[in-house]
Amino acid sequence: MCCDSTLSNTLKVRISFNFHESPTSVYKTLGFGFSLKYIYLCGTFPTNNQEGASEKQSPFLLGMKKLGEKLKELIDADAANYDLFVVHHTVSPTGLFRFYLDSEEVLSMGVLTEFTRHISRTIDEGEFGEHPFTFEISSPGATEPLRDIRQFKKHIGRSLKIQTEEATFQGAFTAFENEILTIQNEVKEKGKKKINLEEVQIPFNQIKEATIILSFK
Repeated sequence: MCCDSTLSNTLKVRISFNFHESPTSVYKTLGFGFSLKYIYLCGTFPTNNQEGASEKQSPFLLGMKKLGEKLKELIDADAANYDLFVVHHTVSPTGLFRFYLDSEEVLSMGVLTEFTRHISRTIDEGEFGEHPFTFEISSPGATEPLRDIRQFKKHIGRSLKIQTEEATFQGAFTAFENEILTIQNEVKEKGKKKINLEEVQIPFNQIKEATIILSFK
């Protein structure tokens, strides 16, 4: 569902709530019961479609890059006041800025909405250049990798798949102390259905990718 509201003569805000099709209870337990986007729209912006166009030669693209840095500084500075942090963000050369936020506890849709409105008001009142742009804040998806060390502790008790340079581990995530994850790694004997468990400890700085294994049981 979505709703539109006009905050000023030039600013139009659209709030969209896109719920996952998978069982709601699973995603709520994971803290990913929603994917919220709050889009800051100032109109239609130009794009550079000329072949061979260089980013270094385009004032528009340079302006978008600087704007992205300014938005990142703003969100980083204010997110902590809402117990949020930026997991990652993307910048499109056409002026689309996406920021994905999470919290150390189960992520609240209400808090994320309140924070997004706060940022939108700040943008509306501030100086953010002459070029219109699209601004989105969203929760991470349930199938997205865990990217920030602060995301891990709330998922103790769930099953993770972890890739390092040397191996892949999969199993229950049972502890996280001193930046070291403890995993009950599932080992299947060759030619047998039986799965044995071996406890492994993985330093956070050795993880290439970590994802939650969703269970709908």
